[in-house]
Amino acid sequence: MGRAPPGPFPDVPFDHRHDLAYLDFNMAGCVMTYLRNDGVPGPGAVEVLRDCLPELRAAVALLARSAEYREGLRVVRGLLAMAELILADGA
Repeated sequence: MGRAPPGPFPDVPFDHRHDLAYLDFNMAGCVMTYLRNDGVPGPGAVEVLRDCLPELRAAVALLARSAEYREGLRVVRGLLAMAELILADGA
């Protein structure tokens, strides 16, 4: 039985939609490689994840300001948690 395809990107402020979708894209590649490699980040993944952390934290702060973006906040918090877990696993 296959997995359901991902849903559309959640509602986020229009001015930040592209940046958040790009973060999601970068994180997806790092997470997929990490999982496929049995917990070993791919080449350059640690740097990508470290670069994403400040942007993810800023996005959480931005989205937390409005209940309108609750689903976007949930998604970005999940991305942040994955980045932190993968980085901590390699420490």
